[in-house]
Amino acid sequence: MKKKLLITLGCSFTEGVGCYDPDTIPIDMVDRMKHEKIEEVYISNKSRFHNYSWPSQLQKKLKYDKLINLGLGGSSTSGNLKVWFEKYYDKNFSDDYDVLIIWMLPEPTRFSFYRERKIMNINPSMAKNVYNIYSYDLGIEYINFLENLDLDPILEQIFYLKIFEDHLKNQKYNFLYVPLNHTQNWYFDKLYKADSMINLKESVLPNFVMNPDMKSLICNHPNEKGYEQVSEKIFEWIKKYKQNLISENNPTVYESVWDGYPILDHLEGYRTLI
Repeated sequence: MKKKLLITLGCSFTEGVGCYDPDTIPIDMVDRMKHEKIEEVYISNKSRFHNYSWPSQLQKKLKYDKLINLGLGGSSTSGNLKVWFEKYYDKNFSDDYDVLIIWMLPEPTRFSFYRERKIMNINPSMAKNVYNIYSYDLGIEYINFLENLDLDPILEQIFYLKIFEDHLKNQKYNFLYVPLNHTQNWYFDKLYKADSMINLKESVLPNFVMNPDMKSLICNHPNEKGYEQVSEKIFEWIKKYKQNLISENNPTVYESVWDGYPILDHLEGYRTLI
């Protein structure tokens, strides 16, 4: 019997951002985005994010031998796809693994461009801060350009989903995707009702009003308890509708790799001919 490989794509909710160690948080860090030590605290907790992310917790529920988590904080739908095509386009794990890919779609209004040979993800809903100095104005212009702020970005996501699904057919991978909230679920159910959609009747993320103990200490992300609930919602859906994807193996060791960063400067040395 082949080993099982889980690959996940998404944004900060997939990377596991929010699972901060309380001992690393400065007493005066009320708003992490405005604190001078934001980068230091973020970096010091990255391994904890990955260990307690929903992909890591779901891996154990599904009993999959290996996890490759491509989630990256602040990333977009197109940015996720670019990372995949840069890193895994010409790879096929099917000879060694039964593969399941789950894509938790980022906020639909986000988009990406290549800038200085790197992928720049742009989040129009984010207030100006150290992370979007170069892209803030562009994001605002995009929002002003849209005719329908709800529908147009969803149509963009459907476009990228179709590209990805078509690509995966050649790889013989199992594929599922899940929108972030109930409103997006409704749009996808009407516009692109695919068997690959994890169609929940509620948001995949915790309701912090009902479950304040699941919210991160310093940001609007789940903590480890919140991500446990996310993994449980996805697992219960798989158990009900795609039970064949649950492994019968009992791994003694769970291997996990976070590989969310884009390949940097992979075009170094190439210059335009003009």
